[in-house]
Amino acid sequence: MKKHKETILSNCDREPIHLINHIQPFGTLLVLDEKSLKVIQCAKNASEYLVFTETFIGKKISFLIGKELEQSIANFNLGSKNRLEFSGKVNATQFSFVAYKTKQGILLEVERFTISDPIELQDQLTTITEALGSSDSALEACQNAANIVSKIFNYDRVLVYRFDKNWNGEVIAECKQKNQTSWLGLHYPATDIPQPARALFLKQKIRIIADVDYQPIIIEPQLNPTDQKIVDLSNSELRGVSPVHLQYLKNMGVNASLTTSIIIEGKLWGLITCHHNAAKTINRTQRQLCSILVEIFTNKINSLNYKAAIKANQERSKIVEQLKFQIDLEKDWSNAFLSQADNLLDLFNAQALIILQKNRTQIIGEKINKDFQIRISQFLKHQKSGRLVSSKLSLDYPKYFTAADSWAGLLSLKLNGEQNNTIVWLRKEKIQQVNWGGKPKKPEKIIDGIAYLNPRTSFAKWSKQVEGHSEEWDEEDLKSIKIIKELLQNHLLQQQQNKIKTLNKRLKQNNKDLKAFSYSVSHDLRSPLRGIEGFTNILLEKPGIDASTEQIGNKILHSVNSMNNLIDGILKLATLNLKEIKRQNIKVRDLVLGYLEEINFSNKEGILIQIEEEIPDLTGDFILIKQVFTNLIDNALKYTQHNKDARIVIGYSTQKNAYFVKDNGIGIHPSAQKKIFKLFQRSSAALKNFEGEGIGLALVKKIVKKHNGKIFIDSEVDKYSIFYIQLPS
Repeated sequence: MKKHKETILSNCDREPIHLINHIQPFGTLLVLDEKSLKVIQCAKNASEYLVFTETFIGKKISFLIGKELEQSIANFNLGSKNRLEFSGKVNATQFSFVAYKTKQGILLEVERFTISDPIELQDQLTTITEALGSSDSALEACQNAANIVSKIFNYDRVLVYRFDKNWNGEVIAECKQKNQTSWLGLHYPATDIPQPARALFLKQKIRIIADVDYQPIIIEPQLNPTDQKIVDLSNSELRGVSPVHLQYLKNMGVNASLTTSIIIEGKLWGLITCHHNAAKTINRTQRQLCSILVEIFTNKINSLNYKAAIKANQERSKIVEQLKFQIDLEKDWSNAFLSQADNLLDLFNAQALIILQKNRTQIIGEKINKDFQIRISQFLKHQKSGRLVSSKLSLDYPKYFTAADSWAGLLSLKLNGEQNNTIVWLRKEKIQQVNWGGKPKKPEKIIDGIAYLNPRTSFAKWSKQVEGHSEEWDEEDLKSIKIIKELLQNHLLQQQQNKIKTLNKRLKQNNKDLKAFSYSVSHDLRSPLRGIEGFTNILLEKPGIDASTEQIGNKILHSVNSMNNLIDGILKLATLNLKEIKRQNIKVRDLVLGYLEEINFSNKEGILIQIEEEIPDLTGDFILIKQVFTNLIDNALKYTQHNKDARIVIGYSTQKNAYFVKDNGIGIHPSAQKKIFKLFQRSSAALKNFEGEGIGLALVKKIVKKHNGKIFIDSEVDKYSIFYIQLPS
């Protein structure tokens, strides 16, 4: 055999084994131009294999197979199928043909046709169907499949090989010769079947290597004329073999192999691998029979998986229904969990369950020491994910867990992302003895600092004790926790909805009470005030009253007026929440001008009011927004009245994206700038020198907040105050 290039270790998972540019010699290969159906590439043995003396390059395929079969290929090329099988004679010899569509042209594989006994084929199909149909478990089906393949195809050893989630493999069934060492139960590393090989097993479900010492048949020309690349042989059953894999088989003492893919739900589940101690090939009909066997086997595995899933679903549904009933009964989900503890441990095959809440931690199942409880609580505090899954805590999270811990598996669920509502299932460490078919690490040799891949030379049983692992959490566990999460979230949501209903009920009652209060304030409190005002006016209208009596009367009227203003402010503040916002476009400048006209304001009064020209409109409730600006303008007028050069500016700040009312009055001390927006709160300077009820700014803030806006202040004592109002567009 020709010497092949060594494979660099780092490129092992990228080795282009589908671009190998040669075939095995138990057939030949032609590549046809898809339009003209002329031969554009062919295997070097094509003329010899097909008993022709002439070259095929540039000739139409009808030259070889005739016009009728050429038309079949032309029709196939126009159709939707990617594979066409047919047979025909070339120079009186019967051949089997398989055509594949590719972007580089039509690949035509040719093998000598072998007639099979139809009765024997029927008997073999019956045997396959009966043996696999009687299997009660996946493991039994695997063993039956190995036995049948061995019986029908006469390979020395047949293995059923299953992948784990990391693509390591395990021999789970075997049929061998008596003098052979058993490989049953042995594990093999993912590097033995690297990613490119696994990808090809998904495309081409059957792979035959007739002789590990075969002489490669080169494809000529080397580059495909369509795209000037090596022809892609992904779908070819004749495809040549990676030199690394050939050496690997030789090191195992294997001379020929047959491998078929087990694909379940679109994923590579495993392989049925046949080994022979001498060169061996099986014809295309037998390979088709093998494919049928694997299809029947796959359907059986699917059926068994489906039955297992139904059973698991039924058991899960029963437990979830009991849990739901208990939650509805208890009204507290954690108490419901306690009452269903055994079921919840059994459901996840866990040995302990922890419920972490704000003021308590509850543990169900086996004892957990205090130190581990503290560490697991700290660990969960720093995890953002709502669900955590680990079957090797000390390896995944060494900061919190150690190899000395007896607990190795964790499945946790945070409800609504809260640490105070966390459920944790725990599994104990499960120390395992894993038997490998040779030491898992592939040997390598270093040349000029580069690691080159060498196929393993030893396949002797190599055992390793695996510690720090629990039993793996599987898909059923993840389904179960998802359902429990939905159940608890629905329960918590229902609780929230019930709370909201209760609050709404109370709010409606409060609104009723507020309306009653407003009526009381408006009528019951104003009535005596009107009486006091009326009697005082009568007293003041009497002729001949003395100055002292007149002064007292005026004070009474002033107090009545203040009391009325206070009642107005309280009513506005109290009923604001009841008011529905009626949004409309408001021209702020016109609103301000209109208000100044209402109060008959004139700049001649000694206070200068400047209204900027460019004030943008806003959208809001006209009456409420007017209240905001009138209150702020009234305040500005009040607190600048003793200033000889009093000035008020009303405008819009693009820098702060806010409307503003600015004055050069008494200013507000920093310590008072927050409290002035609270009800009945005023600054000390305002209390000493100016009248007021302490309601106006509280009302302004509430209106702005009702519009989803903000109000803030910038002020310096005895210099200025600026009230900014930010409102959403």
